[in-house]
Amino acid sequence: MNEKEGNSAKFKFLKSRRGQVTVFILLGIIIVSVAAVIYFLYPQIKSTFGIVTDPQSYIQTCMQDKINEVVKEVSLQGGSVNPGHFILYYNSDLGRSYPVEYLCYTNKDSQPCTMQQPLLQPHIESEIANGIKSTADTCFSNLQKSYQNRGYTASLIPGNITVELIPNQIKVTFNDQLTLTRGNTQRYTEFNMFVNSNLYELSGIANSILQWEVQYGDANTPLFMMYYTHLLMEKKLQTDGTKVYILTDLDTGEKFQFATRSYAWPPGYGGNQ
Repeated sequence: MNEKEGNSAKFKFLKSRRGQVTVFILLGIIIVSVAAVIYFLYPQIKSTFGIVTDPQSYIQTCMQDKINEVVKEVSLQGGSVNPGHFILYYNSDLGRSYPVEYLCYTNKDSQPCTMQQPLLQPHIESEIANGIKSTADTCFSNLQKSYQNRGYTASLIPGNITVELIPNQIKVTFNDQLTLTRGNTQRYTEFNMFVNSNLYELSGIANSILQWEVQYGDANTPLFMMYYTHLLMEKKLQTDGTKVYILTDLDTGEKFQFATRSYAWPPGYGGNQ
């Protein structure tokens, strides 16, 4: 091949490369343009570019981690976010200490305990709602701003949060009212979330144990595990007569732990084993 033919081939190659680059640039412009049209004209579509544009999906994504965090915290602290009367207990399986609330307690030896949270499940529901409120306020405020930044008139009326422990799940309802207007008007009067959790059953079993503690000063762990075959029930006796119960769902790994002190014996006098 002579020099002239070589230069001609090189020119054709470079021209072909420029053409390919131009095609890719045009494709990129088209993709961005289509994404922009979806973003501005179809607010109900969740974009593949990571932009959550549906309000329900936005709140679901924004709140998921916080709800799971608070549920775990409440479960390992006897049902409260900030326990008032507790024993600091080191859980060796989890590798840290927790302030575990007394759910039944007496400071007298050889006396039955008194229920500290007679309505345990409603108390847990209230604690979860209070524990996630600050994050929920932030999520809804950011949701409102995101629509305003896209040219919507977004009106938000804050509402309360209701939490319900139900079999195998926790239902969380945000009663905030969001109104979006841009051409037409869309109204959202509540936002519902369902979180997988067996806290309903674990707290129910805990309540049965507490009834035993009030009446007998102890609970028969083998009997409970015989009836609830998927349950591991541990009872950790402390030096002052306090017992820390740890309930573990063997199917999910979820735990609920709480403390009691009932019919306790002073040191050296025997008592509950």
